Amino acid sequence: MGFFTTLFRGTKGFAAATNALLAEVTLPTLGANQRSRLRVQILHVLRSGGMTSRADEQLLEFFNNQPRLVQLNLVAIACADLNIPPIVFGEIWHEVRNPFLPQIYDEADLMAVSHRILNQRRVKITIRTEPIELSEL
Repeated sequence: MGFFTTLFRGTKGFAAATNALLAEVTLPTLGANQRSRLRVQILHVLRSGGMTSRADEQLLEFFNNQPRLVQLNLVAIACADLNIPPIVFGEIWHEVRNPFLPQIYDEADLMAVSHRILNQRRVKITIRTEPIELSEL
């Protein structure tokens, strides 16, 4: 990524934090049909990422065992693929190529993005602590 792209789009940490926060508030607003499509797309994303030979049950277990921030970024990727926009007006999904990298999740990035969204969009977002169960999505 070039200097100006980084300057205008932020770092990988800001992208991952933005996606996690937006997915957190978007997920509860999705209808049953969208949630069903989202589950299927998350499985597709995992398979596209190299887990081609795993059965659906193995992928469900893998997703369920990930930290919530990783799960939320997978939700964001799937939402972007399905053209489901974030519920927060004026926000977009950001490209996060590898949501499994632990170093892209930084508390300072989450706080900074949360503060930006609160100031610009008047939406307060808090990431819940419990993991998401994909089958209950």
